[in-house]
Amino acid sequence: MDKIQILNWFICAGITELVQETPMNRMTAVSPDHGSGLIPNSESGVLQKNDKNFSFVNSESSALPKSDKNFSFVPNKCVNKPDIVNSTDTSPHDTLLSKAHQLAKRCQTLADLEITLKENNICALQKTASHVFIGTGKKDNPSVLCLFDSPKTADERSGDLFQSDGGHLLLKMSAAIGLFPDKNTYIAPVIPWRLPGDRKPTQTEISLCHPFVDRLIEIIRPDFLILFGSLPLSMLFETETLSRARQQKLTYKSENGMDFPVFTTFAPEFLILNQNQKKHAWEDLQKIQTIIFKSSS
Repeated sequence: MDKIQILNWFICAGITELVQETPMNRMTAVSPDHGSGLIPNSESGVLQKNDKNFSFVNSESSALPKSDKNFSFVPNKCVNKPDIVNSTDTSPHDTLLSKAHQLAKRCQTLADLEITLKENNICALQKTASHVFIGTGKKDNPSVLCLFDSPKTADERSGDLFQSDGGHLLLKMSAAIGLFPDKNTYIAPVIPWRLPGDRKPTQTEISLCHPFVDRLIEIIRPDFLILFGSLPLSMLFETETLSRARQQKLTYKSENGMDFPVFTTFAPEFLILNQNQKKHAWEDLQKIQTIIFKSSS
């Protein structure tokens, strides 16, 4: 692996923070006297001084043919999972996307959707996540389906959604206009797995999750969709911007040709960081509330 590939692997594995300035290879044997500036000798295994550059060359490596240019290090966890759809997979993207579409089409219920996402190797995010989050709320033809970006670290730890500050605010925003998961609303993330370090998803990860979000919408069949933030918006409408979408009512056409009215507003996490935008979000929600409840009356 070259340096770029190693860094990409670190990001996919959730290694996003440095704990010391000098990297340490913890895969090699380390002496109890590791703090003395000693390193293993490649021939004898005895620790030796190296004043400037610490390096370890295993004696076995000299047995490799010098002409073997294809030798590379592959992390152990990846060896037994060649079929996992990785964000850096060299397979044609259309093939991977076709697989995701085929799996999504087979799902007839939310239970099918959850089982499919749990039991099939679809996305590299599955390797670093402990839970798959489909969503929560009223499952049978709810008035509204609220879509947000992804589960957070706090959700992953507890196994339940809405444990983060953003999750708490999302529930407050929906409740403020009369939308409740136990009554008339279903709330779901468009990325069903936690993103390592709560980072932004890659375009490959977004496109691989889209077929399952599309199928979720078709199964639930809400009267309206509310998209919280730019990620759900960019997944369903690639060319729309949040500032423009907030000013109009959009229509999402699913893969099977179903039409769903769509409204958008800011993501809760964005509002936490940008308090001055809360008044604009409240204006969005009031407009949405007026249209939703006027149509249901």
